[in-house]
Amino acid sequence: MKRKDYLFLFFVVMVAFWQVSFLQNGMKWDFVDAYLPSRYFFSESILNNQFPLWNPYLLYGTPIYADLTSVFSPEFWIIGNMFGYSNISLQYVFLLYVFVAGVSFFYFLKQFDAESNISLGLSVAYMLSGFTIGNAQHVAFVAGYALLPFVVACYIRFLLFLNKRNFLLLGIALFLMVYVSYPGLTIILAYFLLGLFVYYFAINWKDKTRSKNLLVYHLVLLLTVVLFSSVYLLAYFQALPFLSRYSGISAELALRHSFTLKSFLSFVMPMATGADPGFFETDVSMSNGYWGILSLVLFLFSLTKKVKHKDSYVLLLLGVLSLWASLGDQFFLRRFLFNHAPFMDMFKYPAIFRATAIFSFLAFIGINFRLNQISKTDSKRLFTITGIVGASILVLMGYAVFQLNEFVFFDPTKSFSQEILSADRLNAMVLQGSFQVFILLLFGFLIWKVKAFKLLSVALLLLFAIDGIVSTQFSINHTVISDTNPVRFYNYLKSSPKGFSIPELNPMGENSDKNAGNEFTWMNNNVFPKKVTFDGLVSFKLDGYANLADNYPDLLQKIKKEPLVYFSDDVRENTKVENFKSNTVFVSELDYSLLCSNELRYDTNDRLEITTFSPTAIEIKTSTKSAQLITCQQNYFTGWKVFIDGNEQVLIKSNFAHMSVLVPGGDHQVYFKYTNQRVIYAFGFSMFIFVLLLGFWIRYYTIQHPEKKKGVVQTIVFCLIVFTLATVVNRYLYIKNKKGLNSVIVKNAVDWKQKYNDDVSIFLSTRQQELKNKVDADTTCYVDENTNIAALSDFMIHSQTNYFAFAWLGSRSNNVLMELIYSFYPKIVEQKRDNNSGIVLLSKTGDSNNYVYCEDFEQTTVSGWPIDTDRLKVNSLDNTTTYLFNPNQEWGTTLNIPVDKSLLMLKQITVVTDLLPEEKSAIIPLVFSVDRNHKNIQYEASSINRFVKYPNQWARAVVVFDVKTDLQEGDIISIYFWNKEASRFQIDNIKLKLFFEKD
Repeated sequence: MKRKDYLFLFFVVMVAFWQVSFLQNGMKWDFVDAYLPSRYFFSESILNNQFPLWNPYLLYGTPIYADLTSVFSPEFWIIGNMFGYSNISLQYVFLLYVFVAGVSFFYFLKQFDAESNISLGLSVAYMLSGFTIGNAQHVAFVAGYALLPFVVACYIRFLLFLNKRNFLLLGIALFLMVYVSYPGLTIILAYFLLGLFVYYFAINWKDKTRSKNLLVYHLVLLLTVVLFSSVYLLAYFQALPFLSRYSGISAELALRHSFTLKSFLSFVMPMATGADPGFFETDVSMSNGYWGILSLVLFLFSLTKKVKHKDSYVLLLLGVLSLWASLGDQFFLRRFLFNHAPFMDMFKYPAIFRATAIFSFLAFIGINFRLNQISKTDSKRLFTITGIVGASILVLMGYAVFQLNEFVFFDPTKSFSQEILSADRLNAMVLQGSFQVFILLLFGFLIWKVKAFKLLSVALLLLFAIDGIVSTQFSINHTVISDTNPVRFYNYLKSSPKGFSIPELNPMGENSDKNAGNEFTWMNNNVFPKKVTFDGLVSFKLDGYANLADNYPDLLQKIKKEPLVYFSDDVRENTKVENFKSNTVFVSELDYSLLCSNELRYDTNDRLEITTFSPTAIEIKTSTKSAQLITCQQNYFTGWKVFIDGNEQVLIKSNFAHMSVLVPGGDHQVYFKYTNQRVIYAFGFSMFIFVLLLGFWIRYYTIQHPEKKKGVVQTIVFCLIVFTLATVVNRYLYIKNKKGLNSVIVKNAVDWKQKYNDDVSIFLSTRQQELKNKVDADTTCYVDENTNIAALSDFMIHSQTNYFAFAWLGSRSNNVLMELIYSFYPKIVEQKRDNNSGIVLLSKTGDSNNYVYCEDFEQTTVSGWPIDTDRLKVNSLDNTTTYLFNPNQEWGTTLNIPVDKSLLMLKQITVVTDLLPEEKSAIIPLVFSVDRNHKNIQYEASSINRFVKYPNQWARAVVVFDVKTDLQEGDIISIYFWNKEASRFQIDNIKLKLFFEKD
């Protein structure tokens, strides 16, 4: 493959995904909700010198190494060390895999001496196929798809030329496939290779020597695969007792999300699958099977010609079988494989089979189609087939036009992406059908008129590229990109805590995905701020957690009221789960019999404190009057041990999922530790086998090509140097970011205390014990937009000093936090900020006139807020007036803001209000809505009770609403309170601050 060929494929990838390449849009769905959190945690682990074994931040802790698309991939270790995982680095990993798919397919076709430009064109069709576009969110799917042609090419070479060099290259390819790809795709490929083996063994049956060599080589190959898969196999068998899914899934799951018969429309009009997912009766990511309109024509043409290689019939047959299997329950084959073929009951999504189908069909074309051998008769036949395909598309377009109510494209008031997202299936068929007909017309013209082979070859290559790029752009908004700004997302990740600080001992229920929500991800939100939680989205749930969640949901709800570690003197057998408290612990009959001889008793003076924390170690200092059970809300799993004062104790499985240990009275050090040296050693052994294969292959390669030995050595040295330098720089920047403004915070805190004496109060937000010890803060409490914000609100309410200093390390000072502070101290005197740390000094004497629509309910004539005077309450002590909500009053005063020209550029509204509820836990939403022509176009509700630390005490709440629509004159913005739970509360001092786009 020449350098220009690589550059061409690279250019096509960058243009086809230009929104991803140039960071205009982020990726969507599982890409950021599942794959990114896993890789982000991996980076955090290795950059803190932790082997990634256990992730404590999801589903009460999960063995990340047992997720078989996880930490053993070379990609993880290369990217994690050189760059660290962020949304941006993962986007470029996706683009890299797409590029590799093209290179891999080109390499496959070169084994059959295919024409260069036709090979490049088909490589474009392969790498921009519906599998890549539809499953862009599934990084492991795309990775396996990228390697598939390379593995098949290596295997065919191995079958044709049984020698050590081909054996070694195949071993390398299989290693990468096993560790990089989604396991389901690896299993499918294994059966694909088995089909090739059966064919080649059959045609060599009479040659006893060759047949024997085939068997011997394959036995050695099988042994090699088992050896380099040792860590993979060990992880599987360790997880098997705790994960019933590893014993196989149900037929219902295995048949879910097939490539339905209706999805065959995607062979010519893939855009329709994203425009109307419901019509195709499957998940939108599984219904796109496009492999190029020109490829379809050439495929039909190749079927009418005598094949160049009979081997291609085997590939064609395997492709057809794959297509049938992809139909799921619409054809018998997938169920048959599920019932009778080993490992075919281990994975979901029949639509994955379309990966090998697309590969086989494109391979059949590349092996058999020779542009330079087309006769006049062939040209006529090819022209006829082109016309038939074009006519078929016109028929489909005619059907769509006949059914169409409104054509949504070419609207000057909308962007093209908005038109794409608003188009239905019929609109999509008309638009993409028109383009497909245009492509076919050009193709037909070239075949009919252009006789010069080189010119025709280049023209067809450009048509392949245009087809792939345009079809990608037609579908990219549906299954690839979101509206998320990737740079803003990246800055959010940079501002997230680094390392593994000691977690708060707050109720676990407060650490839900919802409470940790951000504008960039939907699930697994707690991985980034490093909060241990009970929920999340991973590829598996441990059986203990599934049992607790599915069979004892009330117990789970109670447990959520307890922190990560807690005492209990109420221990019972798990044979009868009823009438329990939040700290009630249920254990097995055997464990209960061992515990019941101890007198467990809680005392109000009992204390516990987490002194050290990492993903694999939790050290707790306890002080109790009597013996108690201490429970850690992490999943019971192979590898966990517990020690008290250095002596190992019996680890008890509690509440069906968690870990507990009996702690005697007195002062003790309790140490929960996760160790799994066998996995680490097995990983080292697997990597050793891989390096051995790679080393021997390089040796054989340089022996065969001695003129390239110097270049190979230089390339290896260059790669090692680049890897080392990038790793060093990445770790330096990480440590710098982790350290933040530590020294600045310490220095400024000391200076300001000396300068202002008792007239300055300091609030320190951090989990870092070292910084806590150095800063003489009035209050130290970790705060972010979702954690302990009530503590900050309460501190500000009672602050009497004229100056206030807010310092933070390991979190971010977002708008909500800062607007809360500005509402008390509006003037910034001095500040210093970094990615995830900073310190700011503010003063009470400042200009606060940037608030609008201020309402303190002291007068009957107010700016904008209509007042129900019957609900005003006058405080007899200070004669101030507030606005009252009683339990029978669901709604109250509403501010309606008509949009005029001055508000058209409005992008954000900050609402500040004082709140006094009678119940701290009562949910009180503040609602923001935008109506246009009496129809709601935006609605958001934010619970302001999270700012309340104590009931019957005033708290200040701040809510920031983003205006997510382009305002028009006549729109009505409404802001109001909702007494959702029929509680009693008062509000006062409502203020609004408006931010415009130019701000």
